[in-house]
Amino acid sequence: MKTIVLQSYRTHDIPNWIATCLRTVTEWSKQCGFDHVLTGDEFFDYAPAWARERCGTQIFPVTDLARLNLMRDYLDRGYDRAVWLDADVLVFAPQLLKIDTQSGYAFSHEVVLGELPDGRIHISAPSINNAAMVFEKNHPMLEFYRFATEAILRNAPPGEIARTAVGPQFLRALNSAMPIERLTSVGLFTPRLMIDIAKGGPDFHLCAAYARKFGYPMAAANLCHFIRHINDTASRQRIDSLFEQAIERLLATQGEILNCHFQVAPAA
Repeated sequence: MKTIVLQSYRTHDIPNWIATCLRTVTEWSKQCGFDHVLTGDEFFDYAPAWARERCGTQIFPVTDLARLNLMRDYLDRGYDRAVWLDADVLVFAPQLLKIDTQSGYAFSHEVVLGELPDGRIHISAPSINNAAMVFEKNHPMLEFYRFATEAILRNAPPGEIARTAVGPQFLRALNSAMPIERLTSVGLFTPRLMIDIAKGGPDFHLCAAYARKFGYPMAAANLCHFIRHINDTASRQRIDSLFEQAIERLLATQGEILNCHFQVAPAA
């Protein structure tokens, strides 16, 4: 199946850890025999002008729509399957990252580990997001998702549009009405979980708790770049340092700090 892997990120001021994430996706794509395309700021042109005008400086809903149009464009160019991976997706166990589907499409399985205001750790119930997506050519889910995204943006009341309005928020609502196939090898690693990973080994309880709640061996992770985006310069520097440490450990161990809690089948 002729497959294209699509990503986007700006071409300047690229954090070192984002560059590492992009490199791991490029290498995984090559190992799988997939084509890989990384777009720069021209990516935003894939969202129609009316959507960019409506969203203004709120780039997240714009990117949610642009990625769908980008995927359709490449499917129209002759590819059988299009894969979207956010720029902050790190592939640390490439032999475990599989994107084959039963139904011709899939979104990303999601579990979120966070910290409550009183300091207690909370791990969400399993959910769904669009950080990783797969669509085969002519699959109706891609056209439906495009239609729904445009309808949400067109009919949004004046003011701010929620960051996840046409991403996880919409997908969760849809999943409550119909089963949505999920890619189960891409985790979502919050800064709180990355602290635990940076510290060191399988004895750290947050990694174990997260892995058990996620429920599947992990090959890659969405690293929540949006948190860096909304912070000030000093906070970004701390986030960058933390993420570089955690990424180094994830790559060196191929995610064993998490996957040691599963019996992972050897690669074929």
